[in-house]
Amino acid sequence: MSNSDEIPNPYLPPQVNEYSSYSQGQFIDGEVHNVVPEFGDIFNYAIKVWKENLQLVVLAALIVVAISFGISIFNTVVQIILRGGFDAKPNTASTLFSVGAGLVANVVQIFLTIGQIQFSLNLLRGKPAELAMIFQGGERFLPTFGFSLLFGLAMMLGFVLCIIPGLIVLFLFWPGYYLVIDRRTSVFESFGLARMITKGNVLNTLLLVLTSAGITMAGFLAFCVGIIFAQPLVVLLGGTAYLMMSGQLDPKSAQGMRA
Repeated sequence: MSNSDEIPNPYLPPQVNEYSSYSQGQFIDGEVHNVVPEFGDIFNYAIKVWKENLQLVVLAALIVVAISFGISIFNTVVQIILRGGFDAKPNTASTLFSVGAGLVANVVQIFLTIGQIQFSLNLLRGKPAELAMIFQGGERFLPTFGFSLLFGLAMMLGFVLCIIPGLIVLFLFWPGYYLVIDRRTSVFESFGLARMITKGNVLNTLLLVLTSAGITMAGFLAFCVGIIFAQPLVVLLGGTAYLMMSGQLDPKSAQGMRA
């Protein structure tokens, strides 16, 4: 079979310097570049994709939430057993288990988040997306863990020194998480590209944070059941912001194609 006859792998990330399009020019692959879209375009597109794939994204959220909740329940039960009862004080064994369990929970959470982001970006790009993708985050786990560690430490240091430096770190570098996963950039390269993407997008990032917090709060207020609807919308919202701000999704044509 010749190269021209090969079936493209829909799960491969966009290839740098290879320009192609999805949905009649709606999506643009290639080197990322800075774009300052209107937040209304970001929000409207995320809502449209969420509505069109509601059953699928809710199932994905249920899987992630159920696994996280299951791990939390298991850890709580084991700690109660190690302490010798509900009212017993923590001992060495329960404390050590708590630390280890916390690390495991964080590892699992990062793994699932990678899969859910890959799953959501495929939906946003109009590419095939299956629930099995949630469990396919292993390949990007180490670089994503490395970025998460550096990004988290920088934010924590910023918030300890003063609230504002922590917010600056968040506002400048949040797209790095997506770049490490989606564009397969190195940890340090992702910080530089993230800074380029967020240039001029301070207001968009502020609105993204506030809107995501509002959606999440609304999900919890709806007897906590609403979180399985709110969580995937927040993920899609972040993915849409990343794609539009990095020039991989044209805001205006995206709205036209999804209308």
